[in-house]
This record gives sequence, structure tokens and C-alpha cells, in this order.
Amino acid sequence: MILFLPLAALLTIAAAPLTAQNRDAGTLSIRSAGREIGREEFVVQNTRQGGASGTTIVSRTRSPSVTPQFTQEAVLERRPDGSFVAMQVTRGPGRVLAELARNTVRVRTTSVGSEAIRELAAPALLVGLADSAFALYTAVADLATPEGRAITGLFPVTGKQVIFTAQRLTGDGDQGTRIIMAGEIAGTIWMDDSGRVTRLQFPASGIEIVRLRQ
Repeated sequence: MILFLPLAALLTIAAAPLTAQNRDAGTLSIRSAGREIGREEFVVQNTRQGGASGTTIVSRTRSPSVTPQFTQEAVLERRPDGSFVAMQVTRGPGRVLAELARNTVRVRTTSVGSEAIRELAAPALLVGLADSAFALYTAVADLATPEGRAITGLFPVTGKQVIFTAQRLTGDGDQGTRIIMAGEIAGTIWMDDSGRVTRLQFPASGIEIVRLRQ
């Protein structure tokens, strides 16, 4: 079983300068119709828990950012090739842990006084996602190709699986690098020259996510 360190401890890294262990860290402003509705702190680590090879994306969302009524913490672990290993999502007293075991994803849901386990078939190329955890789309950007790549997104909290393509476009002048997502997830991810996510946009929902300068 994957054992995650406390999220609060991991997220303190987001406020610190980048090190060789951390690929990226920052804060995202979540906006609807141009108005901020929440913020997300995140860190992308060049390692997994226990020092295993791979990467870890850690996210904490607050909505609204001051006196939040909704908070969520998420951790996504990946192998060096970007493939899914495990994911944990915590909302209030409830926690969902999804782990890959061969061709199956085992999802364990715990809350006050209850626990449930279900198993889902694991497709060949899987990314873990969660509503309001937009830093996790870094995993999508890493898997995107110029030709467009079919990806299955798993939302462990609901068990929902979605199929979409991710196409990487470069050399668009001031557009920089863009990841175009089409299918059951449709939107655009913008990245800077260092490969860091700077903005995301989901036209159907009217949601835009902008990286704040630090």
C-alpha cells in the first residue's frame, strides 16, 4: 500500500525556493467569468514517497481563498514515464485512495465510521484527476504528443472515467506551448519555456485558471 506523508507538510515546500527535488511549485487562481472563486497551492516533486523513482504532484484547493467553505487536498504519484501509480484525495473527514495493481485500480473510500472498496479496470494510459485540482493537469501535459494521444482520466472520488486526447502544439509565436484537450475533457493548457503550466481554460464550464506570480 502507498503511504502518503501529511499533505500539510508536503505543501510547505510550495512556499520555498525550488530545489533539485522540486520541479515546480506555485499558486493558481481559479476564476469563473473573470472572478476569482478559489486558489490552489501545488508542488511537483521529482520523486515519489519513500524516495522511489518518479514524480509526485501535491495540490491543496481552497474556495473561496479567504474563509474557505470548500477545501480539498490531493496527491498524485507517477512512474518516471508519467504513468499512474496512486492517488489520494481528502475532503473534510473523507478520504479516497486509489492504487494501481496490475490491470486494476483499487479505490478505497473512508469516512467517519465507514469504509468502501471498489475495483476498476485500468486502461493502458491513465491519469488521476479530481474536480478543482487543476495542478494535476501537469500529468496530462507530460503525456501529450504532437500527433495527439488518447488518455483515460480517472476521478477516484466518483469513480468516473473519461476519454480524451491531448495534443502538444509548439512554435505558435506568443502562444508558447499549448496542450489541446478534446473529447470528454475539452480545454487548453498553456506552458512556459521551462515546461511549467501557466494557464488552463475550460470553455464549456467558463472556468479559467491563471498562475500567480511569486
